[in-house]
Amino acid sequence: MYFPVDNMAKQVNTRDSDIRRLAASVSEAAGFDVTSGRDCEALKRELDLFDPRFGVSVSTLKRFFGLVQSGGGYSRSTLNAFARYCGHRSFTDWKAQWGRREEAKSEVTHSASRQPAQAIHQSGVDRREVLRWIEANKNPKTFQS
Repeated sequence: MYFPVDNMAKQVNTRDSDIRRLAASVSEAAGFDVTSGRDCEALKRELDLFDPRFGVSVSTLKRFFGLVQSGGGYSRSTLNAFARYCGHRSFTDWKAQWGRREEAKSEVTHSASRQPAQAIHQSGVDRREVLRWIEANKNPKTFQS
């Protein structure tokens, strides 16, 4: 499993270890290690397909995976987008399950009682696989009558 270098996280009261764990979770959900700019571009397309409401830029992905030096942190929206991609409702919910539990307890509100979003639909279909297939087979002529 790939763990990014130690140049991450300050903006949203996160620790480097939380960011590295979340980055590993995102890599696992994507099905590949993010080790290059091309990987970041591919992951951006996948994140956009997964939930276009909350975009994450390629430069943010490069910072997040430690491919470029950065002194800044990450917005709550960015961390939430990554956590949702991994099947959770928010970064706080992700942290409650995978992060340092004692910190998450003070941040978790009523959302902790809800079930985390699942990547696998109740029918057994993995939504990410469906989105990958759609992206790979995009052809505007297919949908014309």
